[in-house]
Amino acid sequence: MWVREEITVEKPIIYACSDSLGETAERVARAAASQYDKQEFNIIRVPYIRSEQQIEELVCKAEAHNAMICYTIISPTLRRKLRELTKSANVTVVDIIGPMLAGVGTLTDTEPTLKAGMIHQLDEEYFKRVEAIEFAVKYDDGKNPMGFLKADIVIVGVSRTSKTPLSMYLAHKRIKAANLPDPGPQDRRPHHRSVQAEFHPFRTAAQHGARCQRQLCQYRTHQ
Repeated sequence: MWVREEITVEKPIIYACSDSLGETAERVARAAASQYDKQEFNIIRVPYIRSEQQIEELVCKAEAHNAMICYTIISPTLRRKLRELTKSANVTVVDIIGPMLAGVGTLTDTEPTLKAGMIHQLDEEYFKRVEAIEFAVKYDDGKNPMGFLKADIVIVGVSRTSKTPLSMYLAHKRIKAANLPDPGPQDRRPHHRSVQAEFHPFRTAAQHGARCQRQLCQYRTHQ
């Protein structure tokens, strides 16, 4: 499974892969890349790697794009395959989880389970977060009015006031947020826990202008 992300020629690519969700690999990659503040990177998460064929496809992509790979793969077979292929393909690879596994192993006589996604198993808070994220996507931009009754909070605001990013931020805090364009007078807002998203008019206009400029540039690029 590939998480789609736009690739541009100018930006170096980092593939953050895992045999689970890949969140840890992506966060570490972003943390490292943020230290190079004069360079932008394309960080592409590649979750749920479960076969050697997926490893082969990943390495081929990395070699073709002159990219690097970082990973939190637990499976010994897949880890070994990835090391072998990246070595022969001369692709830079960073094992994020391996050294930590070895270090923790020096503190205990028990053996690791070597099962992917253990951090998420039986994690009630994790499942609440996933549920809230799915809720935010389903009830974004007033798609379904039923969401207003089910939401913990409803965000109301005009276009380009970052209602969707705020909904996703709240979802990661396990808060179910719905949002919709401003319906008009305050007494028409749909929820007793609704909040108004407000921006300075000049800032909002500038965001609209920047969005139009990006769309125009993309249009010209494809002509």
